[in-house]
Amino acid sequence: MTFTLRHAVAADAGEISRLYAQSWRAAYVGVVSQSYLDALQDYHWTATVTDWLATGRFQALLGCHGQITAGCAIYGRARAETLEGWGELVSLYIKPGYFRKGCGSLVVSALLDELRGQGVTGCYLWVLEGNKRAMAFYERMGFADSGDRMRSMLGEAEVVDYRYQLLF
Repeated sequence: MTFTLRHAVAADAGEISRLYAQSWRAAYVGVVSQSYLDALQDYHWTATVTDWLATGRFQALLGCHGQITAGCAIYGRARAETLEGWGELVSLYIKPGYFRKGCGSLVVSALLDELRGQGVTGCYLWVLEGNKRAMAFYERMGFADSGDRMRSMLGEAEVVDYRYQLLF
């Protein structure tokens, strides 16, 4: 399957949010509470993504299969003050039907090249505990579990995120 890459603009935020919601509903079954997934609206991330892209806080790279947006990664300079000088992969989601087709690898490789070009020390990301497919993917891409954990609430349930990192 052939994918092309393009940088997203703020006008793409609605489509990005829909893709993320579709991906969550497919990829997080058994990882996130089903009631949360059932209530997740397609527009959930639209305002946040619009703000990030319009202000330049983060960038988004889209993996496209023809006219279909098959995947999206949002990334930029680290939000964590303790990781100043690092890049952060804020999110990566692939449209159901495009899992394990090469889109994610292409998008992540390209954004890592961009971050290296910006002179960052490395890149980190957070992955939900129990998301074994994502953990294995990031490990294939060269990331390793840092040992850092973050607890937060997702709906009514507590979740744990693992920080993965890749040094440049």
